[in-house]
Amino acid sequence: MLLSNLPLRVWLIGLVVATPLASSAGGALASAGAPATVPTQWETEGATKSIALVDGVQLVLASNTQLLRRASIPAPMHIKNMAERTYVLELVRGRVDVDIDMSKQPYYSVMLYAPRRVTAYLKGGRSTVLASEQSVVVAAVTGADISAGNADQWRPIHVGTALAVSRERPAGETRVLIERPTLAADNSLNLSLGNPKPTVLSWTGIANAQCYRLTLKGESFGGQRATRTFEVKRTSFELPALPPGRYTAAVSALDTWQLESAESNPVSVRVIGVELPEGAYLQAGVPQLGEMQSIRLTHADGLEMAYGSGTVFGPAPDSVRMSSGRPLLARLREVGSSQEVALRIEPRAVAASIVFTPTRAQWPGKPISVSVSLSGPGGTPLPNAIDVGLDTSINTDAIDVDWQQAGNTWTAQIAQPPTAGPWVLRVTATDQAGQVLARDFMEIALPKKPLTSAATDSRYSSQ
Repeated sequence: MLLSNLPLRVWLIGLVVATPLASSAGGALASAGAPATVPTQWETEGATKSIALVDGVQLVLASNTQLLRRASIPAPMHIKNMAERTYVLELVRGRVDVDIDMSKQPYYSVMLYAPRRVTAYLKGGRSTVLASEQSVVVAAVTGADISAGNADQWRPIHVGTALAVSRERPAGETRVLIERPTLAADNSLNLSLGNPKPTVLSWTGIANAQCYRLTLKGESFGGQRATRTFEVKRTSFELPALPPGRYTAAVSALDTWQLESAESNPVSVRVIGVELPEGAYLQAGVPQLGEMQSIRLTHADGLEMAYGSGTVFGPAPDSVRMSSGRPLLARLREVGSSQEVALRIEPRAVAASIVFTPTRAQWPGKPISVSVSLSGPGGTPLPNAIDVGLDTSINTDAIDVDWQQAGNTWTAQIAQPPTAGPWVLRVTATDQAGQVLARDFMEIALPKKPLTSAATDSRYSSQ
């Protein structure tokens, strides 16, 4: 089907004749608004590349793609809010996705040349152009229709359709893009602790789809925007561990031409950040906290929470405190949703013992041997999250002790101080937050004074 707008068709034919398809073409973009640092060509090898051609025009080059930038031209059509200049690109090989944001005022159009004398005028929305040795494919995915053709055979490419030009079909073949999938999510709300129920995305299967492209966009921890893409053969995908933040997932189907359908409905995914206090640690994915410690929640704004098996939900707080020595269960959900994620907190279990040898000591005499042993739950090694500090004092005076560590046991020899007795030796083990892990003391006496002979004679004579 030829363009019904004859002046536009004649203008485009004249443009193709007047502008040679030389790969060495370059030059400044006149007044099209591009920065002077924009290169005249881009080439990718093993990875995709995203390029901001100008504000509102985004290019995504697939691997093994070569794209040239040519001098801008006057816009061949005068459309409301469209800029007066048009960007000109030449696709030598590979694939380029062009996304034109039509909400910009003004927004820029793109003229794109490809092998086999194919030209496409992209007026807005998302378009895809592929160039290989066998064929050239131009697709209008979303937004506005494309004007495309080869030589003087111009035609409109409506949204949801594609034109393929090949050696077998030099005049071109038009086909409808495959349907878009419908996307759903299980466990769309999760914790950064590594939930045993990960988020699983699933979608409807599409006839003639070769594979599916899953895109995950969102705000990761720290406010940085993140985009990840996965190509999947199946109709479900388990998301990997994600940083805390909000994400939006969408999936599209790819046909035998590697053209994408329109994206599915978006699905929201949220990962709640759980920050542990000093000295706390995870045991089988469950936070283990010291007495009166709190965990901090991030990216929980707008959520609601209930405790235990309660049915009354309220706004989720910024932190949850272990106020007793019993396990605590908090349940979080999106407002109006029935999907919940459970946050369980347990008191930290640290086994400790302090042994003084001999058990009855006196000074002057031999030094006192002290052994401090600490272990995790069930006699396991002390978690690395706990930094142990040992404080030693005699009576009220703190003393310096040379503690020797072997695994989770610390030993030392305590000699008699230059102070008058009797003495009380105290040892306290704490973590980096000041939480007491163990404490004990022993009393050290002076030796008993022997009775004198005079006292003995007096005692016997009194009897």
